Amino acid sequence: MAIATRRTAVPYDVQQSTGTILDILHKYAEICADEFCGKCMPCRYGTQEWKLTLQKITEGLGTMGDLQKLKDINHSMKTASFCRLGLVSPFVIESVLKYHQEEIEKYITNKTPLPNTYTSLPEFTIDNSLCDGCPSEEKAKCQQVCTVNAITGEAGAEHVINQVKCYRCDACVPVCPKQAIAFL
Repeated sequence: MAIATRRTAVPYDVQQSTGTILDILHKYAEICADEFCGKCMPCRYGTQEWKLTLQKITEGLGTMGDLQKLKDINHSMKTASFCRLGLVSPFVIESVLKYHQEEIEKYITNKTPLPNTYTSLPEFTIDNSLCDGCPSEEKAKCQQVCTVNAITGEAGAEHVINQVKCYRCDACVPVCPKQAIAFL
């Protein structure tokens, strides 16, 4: 009940979000499912099954058997994966289940779908009507602080943020002299 009140009263903000551990775990599974290399079957199928199983739980359709399924997938991935993602990522799921299993079980037994707090990650965008591309700089200030090179554009020209690369670290916002970078 407090979640719905807060969501309507306060604009979306990562620091103020009311996401549950299950919601965060589901987002983690989605990221892992998008990042696997595809070389080994336990990781390729395991990450997809995590995503589908956690989606089912977040929609209020999960069963207690789904928790056991997550544990079985973890075991398979830890013992048979070739890549680092498949070997290490199960420890995150395992840790969440170890410390927050009761919270997840409440959603399963109550058949409660989660509020959509983290359904999509927020995006940073550059308002090109404000951005002048820092023409006096060799490389724009936002590009200089971006550790993942998500911001592209030539000096004096429009800049664009690659949403796939962007880690949403917020480093580019305070350095923009025109305050052209906004959070959506």
